[in-house]
Amino acid sequence: MKEKLGMIDQGIIAMFQPKEYKRLREQKIGRTAGYILSLLILVTVIRYVIPMSAQIAGLGGISNIIQNRMPQFSLQNGILTVDGRYENAEPEYGRYILVDTEKERFDKSDIEVDYLQVVLVSATNVIMKNMILTEEYKWNDIIRTDLDNAKLGRYAYVFYLMFILFFIFLFLLTAAGYFFLSLLFAWIANTLSKVMLLPLSFGQIYKMALYAQSIGALVTAVAYCLESPLMIMASGIFSMIVTFNILNKALLQERQI
Repeated sequence: MKEKLGMIDQGIIAMFQPKEYKRLREQKIGRTAGYILSLLILVTVIRYVIPMSAQIAGLGGISNIIQNRMPQFSLQNGILTVDGRYENAEPEYGRYILVDTEKERFDKSDIEVDYLQVVLVSATNVIMKNMILTEEYKWNDIIRTDLDNAKLGRYAYVFYLMFILFFIFLFLLTAAGYFFLSLLFAWIANTLSKVMLLPLSFGQIYKMALYAQSIGALVTAVAYCLESPLMIMASGIFSMIVTFNILNKALLQERQI
């Protein structure tokens, strides 16, 4: 009868006991899927949810941000008024944003050609450019009601709902990246397996690669949470080296069985 390992036991073996990977390889698909799902949720929470939630909480919540920290604005009869002028140019990333409601209308000809992504906001319209196309939106068409900071602040729950949907999207993106990297690691490990004449299928090696990424994924998530560019770069290198090392030790153990 095959051994049934709980989440914690799977995690300990996956991260610290590569010589015991045969036990992980023998787990049913449901148990492996449950472990990977839990790991990806944890990675998403550490990498994205905690930093963003901390920033929002530190500023007093979305309602406080809108009413007290955002520039005062009003939108009446399709005319936007914002206190002050805001301009942000990031040539290194090809991004440019300009909010100037003293200007009645921007035209597509106002776009700086040196930037790949441009947002121009005037009293009556918005011009948005990306690498594919350039579009114009009129405030009358986008929002057909009067709006200001106080009124927008009362709809803070809508922004929280949007954040939840955004986090779900980030989870799916994280999962896609995790599975793709596992595929690359499995492909390399499968080549080594054939050289070592191991009787392992690609599916079995892929399952091992899914487990082998555990510690690297968590370390990388913590590095992103701390928002340190140096740690993020180092964690990526660490993750790759550790994952290869774990898979190599697991394959060597399979050879001895």
